[in-house]
Amino acid sequence: PIYGAPFGPHFANTVTVRERPDDPDYNLRLAEALTAEGVKFSVRRSALRFSSHLYNTPDDIERVLHVLGRFLRQK
Repeated sequence: PIYGAPFGPHFANTVTVRERPDDPDYNLRLAEALTAEGVKFSVRRSALRFSSHLYNTPDDIERVLHVLGRFLRQK
């Protein structure tokens, strides 16, 4: 499951990927794949947290999506 705040006055540019109950090692494997590609993120209560900010470019976001897509195709 992927969660993010709706657009609005309190929008925070944060996206969280929560654990999958049917696959407890899913986020660990995904974190390893992202780390191997140099993607920066944090882990909060076993969920992966991405926070884009002024420092990120569209290319940074594309790289994350590319790594995620490749990871999902491996399943």
